[in-house]
Amino acid sequence: MSRLNTSLVAVLVLASVMTAGNAGAQDPLYALTDKLGPVGSLEPDALLGTSVAMDGVRAVVGAPGTNDAFVFVYGPDGWELEAELLPPDYSGNPFDVEYNTFGHAVAISGDVIAIGDPGARISVSSVWYEEGAICVFRRSAAGIWELEQELTVYHVSYLGDTHYGASVAMSGDTIIGGAPDDTRFGEPNETGSAFVFTLVADTWFLEQRLTPGYQSAEDHFGAAVDVFADTAVVGAPDRDVLLWTDAGRAYVFTRSGGSWSQTADLTASDASGSDHFGAAVSVAISRVLVGAPDDNHAAGTDAGSAYLFTGAGSSWTQAAKLTAGDAANGDRFGAAVSVSSLGGAVIGAPEDNLGTLGIDAGSAYFFKPVTGVWIEDQKIIDPDGAISDSFGSSVALNGSYTLIGAPMDEVRTIENTGSAQLFFDDGDSWGQQDSLYGQWGFGLFTQRFGRDIAVDGDTMVVGVPDSEWRSVQVFVRDGDEWIFQQELLSQMGWQFNDSFGVAVAINGGSIVVGAPLGQISGFHVAGVAYVFVLTSTISGPVWELQQRLEPSDGADGYRFGEDVAIDGDTVMVGSPGRSGGGGVYLWTRGGSVWSEDAILEPADLEAGDEFGVSVALTGDFLAAGATGDDDAGDDAGAVVLFSRMGSVWTEGQKLTAADPQDDSGFGISVARDGATLITGANHTEISGQAGSGAAHVFVETGGVWSEQQRLTETYPNAGSLFGTSVAVSGDMAAVGSPGWTFMSLTAAGAAYVFDRAGSIWTENQALHGSPIELGARFGISVEDTPDGLLVSALLEDFLPMGYGAVYFYTTTLDRSDLAVTVTDGQSEVVPGTTVTYDIVVTNGGPDDALGATVGDVFPPELTGCSWTCVGTSGGVCTSGPVAGDISDTVDLPVGARLDYTAVCLVDPAAGGDLVNTVSATPPAGVADPNLANNTDIDTDTLTPLADLSIDKDDGTTEVFENQPTTYTIVVTNAGPSDAPGSPVIDLFPLCLANCEWTCTADPGAWCPAGSTGDIDNGVDLPVGTSATFLATCTVVAAYGQCSNTAEVFAQAGNGVVDPDLANNESTDINDVLPDPYRIFADGFDIGDTSRWSHVVP
Repeated sequence: MSRLNTSLVAVLVLASVMTAGNAGAQDPLYALTDKLGPVGSLEPDALLGTSVAMDGVRAVVGAPGTNDAFVFVYGPDGWELEAELLPPDYSGNPFDVEYNTFGHAVAISGDVIAIGDPGARISVSSVWYEEGAICVFRRSAAGIWELEQELTVYHVSYLGDTHYGASVAMSGDTIIGGAPDDTRFGEPNETGSAFVFTLVADTWFLEQRLTPGYQSAEDHFGAAVDVFADTAVVGAPDRDVLLWTDAGRAYVFTRSGGSWSQTADLTASDASGSDHFGAAVSVAISRVLVGAPDDNHAAGTDAGSAYLFTGAGSSWTQAAKLTAGDAANGDRFGAAVSVSSLGGAVIGAPEDNLGTLGIDAGSAYFFKPVTGVWIEDQKIIDPDGAISDSFGSSVALNGSYTLIGAPMDEVRTIENTGSAQLFFDDGDSWGQQDSLYGQWGFGLFTQRFGRDIAVDGDTMVVGVPDSEWRSVQVFVRDGDEWIFQQELLSQMGWQFNDSFGVAVAINGGSIVVGAPLGQISGFHVAGVAYVFVLTSTISGPVWELQQRLEPSDGADGYRFGEDVAIDGDTVMVGSPGRSGGGGVYLWTRGGSVWSEDAILEPADLEAGDEFGVSVALTGDFLAAGATGDDDAGDDAGAVVLFSRMGSVWTEGQKLTAADPQDDSGFGISVARDGATLITGANHTEISGQAGSGAAHVFVETGGVWSEQQRLTETYPNAGSLFGTSVAVSGDMAAVGSPGWTFMSLTAAGAAYVFDRAGSIWTENQALHGSPIELGARFGISVEDTPDGLLVSALLEDFLPMGYGAVYFYTTTLDRSDLAVTVTDGQSEVVPGTTVTYDIVVTNGGPDDALGATVGDVFPPELTGCSWTCVGTSGGVCTSGPVAGDISDTVDLPVGARLDYTAVCLVDPAAGGDLVNTVSATPPAGVADPNLANNTDIDTDTLTPLADLSIDKDDGTTEVFENQPTTYTIVVTNAGPSDAPGSPVIDLFPLCLANCEWTCTADPGAWCPAGSTGDIDNGVDLPVGTSATFLATCTVVAAYGQCSNTAEVFAQAGNGVVDPDLANNESTDINDVLPDPYRIFADGFDIGDTSRWSHVVP
């Protein structure tokens, strides 16, 4: 184990001991009571990307695993989520539809979307039938997607598992949906059908049921459908062709006068059994593209094909059979197809194996016509693809865009959540433009949940400015828990990247939210603020937007909304970027209307003052920070006070530090309670530590404010940013230090609690995240409650929900000093070997910790972890063995000890550092006076070792001039680590010419397919795999020996070391004999000499 900054650990322990001593035995401490993160998550097994569709600037992606679909729209900031579409709720009434696979098929045309659910079922006489359904949504003038109509086709006389909605397509006011298992009117079982609906006077009516001219059992007609204007194509992938079972067919229907008729029966020119021609279809004017994903051809079994037909009406001709240039067994090329009327076509191969990306990673191919001949123009892969992603399961071509679904994609460790990858054609090639993910109820990525927090009574507001939605989430308290109530959006989610939620405030039934990058009147970063009010409705209280606040003189860069405050009917909005040095805007409410009454600014305001970067409003008192104020030094900062008399606000005292520093950040945060005011100066240098930070406490006596004390960390650290956030309540002050670093965990963050006795403030407690986490920024915001404290960590890993957390602490007299250590007894680890961790957890008291938690989320470099535990001195834990991460609820009486032993395999492909973090968390209601020893880290350097070997042989000891010889070169990795990018070199000697070579690799390994000339290429060799080169050359030497050497090396750039270099080279030596077919040594006469006389006259 590599231990970093051990002196810092000692200091922290000492600091905690001193703090506990200062506090006194009966002083209450803060104990963690609740922890909450962003609401919503990625969903496992969502299968997002099972279906995709595009039209114009919108895309719709189905997620049948979670019974929903998502709409994305392209705007100035790229592709953004516009809406999540959900099916109607099941009422339980007879014949009402219960949706189960909503999103299995999708289609879009303009402002209308159709979502198919073949698994939708109805209950009749307690019997369930999967009749299927299609839901139609329309986008309103206000930009809201609303359910317009449910389409069902069941017949009470022929109830069954019809699976209507297995496929769906749209063109204008026409929707066609496939029902591949439909059986009625005495038809053969599961022959299938398709239903066409048209829009008449705002209602969708069934226009016609389509069936083929001849039906047979289990044809599954309707498994795939598409429509363009008055032409529809329906696939029947299990229809027989002559004697070929399940060869498949596709049928063309044409509409005339509101009636559809079959005009063509399409089959493959080389149809054979189980091709499943018709599993995917696409039509665009005079082109029809049909996929046959299980077609066997020269490239392999189930390699797959697609067939292009051209024509119209009843005259269609097969124009081309398309196959992948690198087709192989089981690729299922043709499982998804999309063709354009003038451009090319995209064809999915979801089970294509892609070398290092993995088995069934999947791919798609773009074909285009060149002088009448269709050619493969580009193979499209997901750069982040991985094994079993099934990329290419669905495709949609829309002008210069193509959208490709990967329903089995694992996103941020969430298995099979799925994705859709968007590619753009820049005229030269297709390049990935964006990745679209599901956002179940909230979003993904670095939401910064907790960027700002505010509380009033039992209601808490949390800013989430970097979520996909730019949102604020509201929670209400229930005992010791905070329960999610509602999510608030800027302009109901229509405006993006406005930093909505950077600042929040709440008072009574009103919430104010700042969006300092909001757009007004064409100024992109003028900033706006929003006021929401709590409204009673039939379904309960709901927060509704009351008014959007815009600065009257708003201009680019004002950052209006950087901080906000509210008290009753008064709102203050800080605008530190306002021209002239900043300002604070005063808004008052009359009835339900807010009016801007004044812009407050100090009399000596100067450019760059940043006045309004922080605001605190209590009744008739306003304090506003100005971090760039120069009165006490260059950007030394100040806090300016204003007071209200009647309706007039008057500037009062300006507060500066008693010991000012240039560029200190004084005024970055401000809070007030009665006669006590605290402000942060987070860039103050303390004891030579730059950016350690400070907080300054001022008190009022006789109307005059004076500095009472400067607060700092007991042991200052550079970059801690102590003072970034502040809170004060009576004789308690809390200060956030989001840059605080613990061991190697940079910017893990901390918050400090100070108590006042008389006029002296003393640090009582240091709070940290649980566990302490790299870059979490714990302490970015602090807020006091009547009986506790809230602290946010805006970048804490709260997956699968996202990033950011809010901690809720309440006071207690119970305390337990939990401590944890972890070590594997080494500083270097070889990938592919096992590692054993010894973890010790103890309780130093003074109180028992019953129901504490021990956690170790093993890093991704470790697999197959298993652990056991033994408790001594009354300690109780899970004895095991237990597979997976450690998340153990334990009992630790005072003096107890727990010994965990965890054994894991290090992934052979791992590299870099192996960092394992273990934490111990006291139970709810118990405080830990020394949180610095609740987390420990074991760090090892990963040193990959790969024993590469090479063997070369052409199977002979003699070769002949002008004749070919073939070398077999086998490169093997005996491990224990993977060896990616290992160079294989064979510089063929002058005795050989015209060399050509091919290469095949074991499953999971990769090598180039082949080339001509020398071999000088990298191969990817996971442990236990090999790659085989076959090189054929012509012997051009006439005599002597031909010596050929091949070599393999570990790729030093990947950090791989080969422990045995003796087997990295192999040489094949042959004697060269003259050409057996040459008559004269000069070589002029070569050929058949059987009739030549060998008698010398």
